[in-house]
Amino acid sequence: MARDLGPTLHKLDSATRLKLNEDEKRELGTVVYLASGYDNRVNVYRPEDWKRLKETFDRLPPYDPVANDLRSLLVETGSQCEVDPQGRIRIPDVQADWAGLDDAHQMVFLTRARDHWEIWERSRYQAYLRSVNELKARSEDYFGPQGVAQTEEDDS
Repeated sequence: MARDLGPTLHKLDSATRLKLNEDEKRELGTVVYLASGYDNRVNVYRPEDWKRLKETFDRLPPYDPVANDLRSLLVETGSQCEVDPQGRIRIPDVQADWAGLDDAHQMVFLTRARDHWEIWERSRYQAYLRSVNELKARSEDYFGPQGVAQTEEDDS
């Protein structure tokens, strides 16, 4: 059975809940952690990934202003959320406000990142994708003309 690994479009209900499809429910499980993310999106973590993220931030210097700002944005906004029996996640107000999810029945994208998922307000995600096109011109610096990552051996 083929699985859709790309972004999926969802409609929030009037209680700011996102209904997961079967693959998403299977991958995410029954408990998730939601936190504010870069670019005004909501990050969604499985418990083991959330624990790893918190441990990473716990190792950062406690009096470093940049580390504290990152910790405040990416960890301290976190909320533990249950996935209900219908496969819905209620997005807490703090994350909904951050991501601009303020309209009932709003369309959002759920995307998969390395160790988490991201909930994007539809127009913000589309703007983000347009901005990615600007990165294409610079991507050869990292991946070469064939799209393969460059190594130090390649540079010699």
